[in-house]
Amino acid sequence: MFKFLLSVFLLTACQMPMKDGDLMSVDAYVRKIPDAKKAVLRLENKDVTDKDLEVVTLIDGLRPVLSEKGYTLVSKAEAHDIILNLFFAVRQNGSWAGKYSFDSGDAPSMPYGENDTYRADMTTLYFRNKVYKKILRMTAADKNGNQFWKISVEKEDEKDDFRSAQEQLLYLFEKFVEKDSRFRITGRLTRSEFGQRKRKGLSAAESAESYYAPAENRNDYERHLQNKINANAAAFRACGLNGKTQFYFDVSAFGTLPSFNPLTSAGIKTLTSEQADCVAKAIEPMLEPPEGVETPLNVSIFLPSE
Repeated sequence: MFKFLLSVFLLTACQMPMKDGDLMSVDAYVRKIPDAKKAVLRLENKDVTDKDLEVVTLIDGLRPVLSEKGYTLVSKAEAHDIILNLFFAVRQNGSWAGKYSFDSGDAPSMPYGENDTYRADMTTLYFRNKVYKKILRMTAADKNGNQFWKISVEKEDEKDDFRSAQEQLLYLFEKFVEKDSRFRITGRLTRSEFGQRKRKGLSAAESAESYYAPAENRNDYERHLQNKINANAAAFRACGLNGKTQFYFDVSAFGTLPSFNPLTSAGIKTLTSEQADCVAKAIEPMLEPPEGVETPLNVSIFLPSE
């Protein structure tokens, strides 16, 4: 079996992999806060319309943020005081390159320096991953084009879709809209902060330094699934299970069962093939794609019994 010996590292002046949170940037200006805030939204994108679901979903996310600031969104036909110009995009923004080496055989080690050895059968592979920039930009102006404020929020990672970054973009949009950032701010939005402040809605004082997002996301997923199972206990009792037992099984990135041979905590299969088929048919419609965790995700749940 291949043995990895070297870690991924940077070969050129490119973007390194994002491991400690997400690379974000904010650039915000404000001249004055408008007194009247009845606003119409004007989409600057040319390749989509305000009827496309991508746009509708983004506007649904922006609406409560703008409402908290006192803005009321109205239709273009209604009287309004402010025009909010909206633009969003995904653009390729370079790439990062790396290499890894591995032991590809059984050749003997050869002396290399005082404390190191060189293996004659080392194989090196090179790779390059694209980096994408997701952009959310809004400008508030009056009917004559005089700008009140503007904000641009960006996120960089290896995903090529806007929706994967929308929540993080909206989180920083909410923090900086109607404010002056004084300069373009670039840094990492940690998974700890985003998971607690945005996803869980906790205050800064309620947030914990020891929060570990992947573990918390897994726990949340299990709790959510367990609640669904408990609410549909009759479907599982119909499978003829004996005794309430804790089971472990994998959930794929798409919210499906790659296979279903659930084990108990002792690593024992206790379901017959008929019972396993019954449980799988009952549980798979309840599954959702896991988010913020490595997949397949191994989950632990209790199945109701007779």
